Amino acid sequence: MHNTNLTALKESKVALTTGNARDGDARRPFFIEMKPSLLTRSLHLNLREAYGITFAALFALNKKRHAHALLRKGLKNRSLSSPFCTELFLHFSLLLGVPMMLEGLESVQSLSKQERRKPKPISTKGAFRRGKAALKSIYGGQTEKLLQRLDNLHPGLARMVCTNAYGEILSRHGLSLRERELINVTVLFLQQFDAQLYSHLRGAMRVGIAPSTLRTLIRSLARSTRRPSAAALAMIKAIAGLKPSDNRYPASV
Repeated sequence: MHNTNLTALKESKVALTTGNARDGDARRPFFIEMKPSLLTRSLHLNLREAYGITFAALFALNKKRHAHALLRKGLKNRSLSSPFCTELFLHFSLLLGVPMMLEGLESVQSLSKQERRKPKPISTKGAFRRGKAALKSIYGGQTEKLLQRLDNLHPGLARMVCTNAYGEILSRHGLSLRERELINVTVLFLQQFDAQLYSHLRGAMRVGIAPSTLRTLIRSLARSTRRPSAAALAMIKAIAGLKPSDNRYPASV
């Protein structure tokens, strides 16, 4: 995996205002300070992971202008690499949609013309096998139950998700499963998809992310956005108490 030099952006700040001001806060904008170097210290993350969370939060909150400003700055001074950013946007397609992915990839391409390396093509060969392996890394003993549930929702859906989402995108080597699960948890919490959040919190722990890191992440996001955090924190507590072989949790992609 390439080693992205992000140190030049350690002190970068993105201030966001939210439209959810209430009562006495109506005239006072609420600010979020997205500062990756703070995330590395408070969450015990490396800078790649911190930037993945930062971009995920900005796009999940539809703060595209701020996200693109951070992207532009990083690519211009080469503290972010285009391969890393490309992988982020490919992954975001699974959570935030194809239009956002296309817009992001176009920005990366236009801002990184100095980089001559062509990105690695999306491979369809062996995608189902790779996808199932990625599913097992995240869902463990629940994998077969999950695939059956998907097919119950619609015939053939399990193979489509396994091949396309997990085999062609999520199993790519440009981001680790740990980086991907931090992104997944961030977006699913902010957009309040609780069933999927539960599964990916469990998946995050399965790929080595400590419950304390997840608790701090959820609290940071909740504090910054005024999203309720009690349910997510309860999920983390419940999952942390399960044995690795315990399958008593919802199977939801």
